[in-house]
Amino acid sequence: MEILVLAVLFGVGLLAFGIVSAVLGLLWFVFTLPFRILGWILHGFLFLLALPLIALAALGAGLVFLLPLAPLLLLGLLVWALVRWLRRPAAAVGR
Repeated sequence: MEILVLAVLFGVGLLAFGIVSAVLGLLWFVFTLPFRILGWILHGFLFLLALPLIALAALGAGLVFLLPLAPLLLLGLLVWALVRWLRRPAAAVGR
């Protein structure tokens, strides 16, 4: 019987500890919320300041990755120019 009483007391103690820790966690969250909001605003402002640098880096990376395709693009341009230069006018059909 004593073990049952001790188990119930232990359960009640765990429940009380959980409630107290939940209340303290909520109070800590409410206390730190203004600082979190200020951090979000600051991060957003710094991101807006860094956005042009990020865009330049993305453009540079795109150029670096597209650079190996330049010979293929030049070859395609050469073929297109040759086809346009060597094209004969189509014969008139049905006149």
